[in-house]
Amino acid sequence: MEINKKSIQELADRIETENKLFKLMTKDEKKVVIATDCLIRIQANQLIPYCGMFINNSQVLQATEQPIQSQLNTPEMEIQCEGCAKGSLFLSLIGRVNQFNPSDLEAGNDIYDVQHKKLLEIFTERELAYIELAFEGDQYIKENVDKTEPIVFTQEEITKARQFYSDKGGQHWGSIEDDSFSSIFDENNDYYEEENQGRLIAICENIIENKGQFIL
Repeated sequence: MEINKKSIQELADRIETENKLFKLMTKDEKKVVIATDCLIRIQANQLIPYCGMFINNSQVLQATEQPIQSQLNTPEMEIQCEGCAKGSLFLSLIGRVNQFNPSDLEAGNDIYDVQHKKLLEIFTERELAYIELAFEGDQYIKENVDKTEPIVFTQEEITKARQFYSDKGGQHWGSIEDDSFSSIFDENNDYYEEENQGRLIAICENIIENKGQFIL
């Protein structure tokens, strides 16, 4: 899949024009903008939704010392990143506001890493956890940054997230209503790429429709 360079250039131009306005927005308004940017980057084939990894091919970004924002907003670099829902939102946020160096990226999926700290500037831990659960089907970070109460969802919330996952093409074993539920992942992203894309698009559209909230 080739990147739609025209779409990326148009987004980069708009980001430059809107940057001062974005800084004055509320957190919910910023989330709508980031979700909209994420949609554009997905549809332009710059972001490839990928289950199980925050950013699966971070080495692509780390091949140069150029800030991630510059890489994402320079169509000629033809950057393509594979990431989960949170990873894609993170890259969309960096693409708009931050000169984030590739060497700062940390491996894994930890609420204390620099990627999550950046996302927590506009999202809450609970919001990120619910987005992760809806995209991945059966996993999310349960820990708060302040290490107080763990993030716990009701059975109704879990069932809604699993139903969303299933309705948007997520493959699984068992029933969405009990502990027999288990997501099926494709390690190479070969078989379920279209389903992963549709699910992340639906998450972004949900955030936009609900004015910055992810509501199931």
